[in-house]
Amino acid sequence: MSGLEKITEHIINKANAQAEKIINTAQQKADEIILSAKKDAEDFKNAENLKIASECEKIIQTAESENRQHTRRAMLQAKSRAISQIIEDAKKTVKNASPEEYKKILLTILKKSVSDIEGEILFSLKDKKIIDSEFIKQTEKISDGKLKISEDFCDIDGGFIIKYGKIDINCSIDAIFEDKYNELTDLVNSILSQR
Repeated sequence: MSGLEKITEHIINKANAQAEKIINTAQQKADEIILSAKKDAEDFKNAENLKIASECEKIIQTAESENRQHTRRAMLQAKSRAISQIIEDAKKTVKNASPEEYKKILLTILKKSVSDIEGEILFSLKDKKIIDSEFIKQTEKISDGKLKISEDFCDIDGGFIIKYGKIDINCSIDAIFEDKYNELTDLVNSILSQR
């Protein structure tokens, strides 16, 4: 299991615990609302005739239905917040990875983004500082020598931009997470749903 997978698993476990706590709190509130509504309905039913008791049952059903909707909404909101937090934490984890792990991530991104056209790679100022001769060799190998590392840098917070003439391919960490947001959301959602 790679470092990134361990980090992702840790983040997912943490988010699962947060989501479970939020869901339990929402369920407890829902139970309190149902209990309160049933008590009120029972008192009312005892005080009134059978016709009013029938109306009371309808009120209970409506309250329970509304409560279920409220609980579902609360759970969905909690899940949505947890998913967003997991994704944001994963992004931070990638950006704050050790230099060696981070370089591996950059090379993986490059492998998926490289083309057969000559161009240049512009790194963020922060990333430019960790580039060494071994990284340059691996970059040249991946691109078959078609990509050169630019002396300039780009104004992004991690990652790089590949320039093929007038065409820019944004491989910044933020852009990749934004591009994969729905896919990541579905993945985290399915993991949380299994718990």
